[in-house]
Amino acid sequence: PYTVQRIARQFVLFGHIEPNHRFQGLFRTAIGLSINEFLELSVILLTHVQSKPGAVISENFFSPVVATYSPNAVHIFLNSISLDVTSARAWLEQIEAQKDERERTVDYEFVEQSPLIRFPLLRNNTGYMCISPVLLHHSLQFFLYDTLKELDAEGFMEKFGAMFETYVKNNLQPVFPALLTEADFREHFGNQNDQKVVDFLIVDGENNIFIDAKGVAMSWIGMVTH
Repeated sequence: PYTVQRIARQFVLFGHIEPNHRFQGLFRTAIGLSINEFLELSVILLTHVQSKPGAVISENFFSPVVATYSPNAVHIFLNSISLDVTSARAWLEQIEAQKDERERTVDYEFVEQSPLIRFPLLRNNTGYMCISPVLLHHSLQFFLYDTLKELDAEGFMEKFGAMFETYVKNNLQPVFPALLTEADFREHFGNQNDQKVVDFLIVDGENNIFIDAKGVAMSWIGMVTH
């Protein structure tokens, strides 16, 4: 249901971003933490949940590393992904009210994701409770993408597309050294702005594999349909 690689991917995609990058500013304004602070605290939290499933999560668990982060970082982090019971009820009612008629059918229940993916922890006076380890993993592995896209969809996708292409290239090139890129095609065929070319070409024996890297999220129905 979840893998470490999906969390590590967030570090590869976003962990190198400079402190003055627009994404850093957007994320810090919305959440109150830098991107790297959020990612590192996510890994620590997941370690806790995996090693002690069902245990109440206390801010004291983070005490060995708390001094390395900005003031109140742990509190801000845990509160950014949690709700109390009253707030959770209001959140669920809000999501329900926003559904269209298609989303209110029984059939849709088989493919929809939990609204609590945005807030996978419940909090009270004693600490925080993980609703589901799978839900928590899924939430954290897409949290940065979802948050930044929600804050500025057009601006985010304009910059993220190039980041995602670089990510794909860096993963393919060590395995396929003869990888051809969009830049190679444009140089060979002529750099015409209106010319559509594929992002990558892998030559594997007698096979040519064309790859178009799209950093967009598929709909949930698309992800489960056969």
